[in-house]
Order: sequence, then structure tokens, then C-alpha cells
Amino acid sequence: MVPQRPSPRVSVVIPTSERRDYVRRAAALWPDPRADTALYLRTHAVALALRLGRGSTAAGLLRGLPLGATPGFVARNTAVLAGLGRRRVQKLRYRGRDSGVPEQGAVTPPERHSD
Repeated sequence: MVPQRPSPRVSVVIPTSERRDYVRRAAALWPDPRADTALYLRTHAVALALRLGRGSTAAGLLRGLPLGATPGFVARNTAVLAGLGRRRVQKLRYRGRDSGVPEQGAVTPPERHSD
């Protein structure tokens, strides 16, 4: 069974720092810490911690990884993990930036004159 990432709608509703905590708690509470789902949740929490610049939190999560199960997890889910990485790179590469210049053909409000 391939682990799936949480719904993209969750990222709109819940801030990244809170999502990291929810994912970390879910991984810790998972009955079998060597299961693919628990490993995926922990890996996701590490990625969120790194994204927030929380290296010590990421290191703490990595310390708890069951090393015997991790290579098998990576081998079984290479395509999923590569796809997630590719999407993240694309988001970073193509994110919009406000230039302050209206787009060509953009409707601007008429100027008001005070008479």
C-alpha cells in the first residue's frame, strides 16, 4: 500500500507549524512505528520542520526513526517520494511574486477627482 499525503486542502486551513505538530503526534501514536504510514508521517514531519527552519526538531524526529525499516520504506516508495520532491521544487521555482506593476490588460479603478 502506497502512503498518501494529507489532502492539499489541509495546507490551506492549518498553518505549517501546526501541521508539523499534528503529523509528528500521529507518527508517534501509530501502533507500529515500522509501518510505512508511520514512517511516511515521520518523514513528512521532518520535511515540515526543515521548511520552518527548525533543524533541532528535524534532528529529534530523525533520531526516532527505526533504522532497520527505513531502507525498505524508501525502496517501496521511491516513486511517491520523488513525486513529492518534484512538486515541492516546482512550487518553489514557479511561485508568484508581486512586482507591483499591473498586468497587461488589468482593469484599474478610475481616478477620482475632487471638485
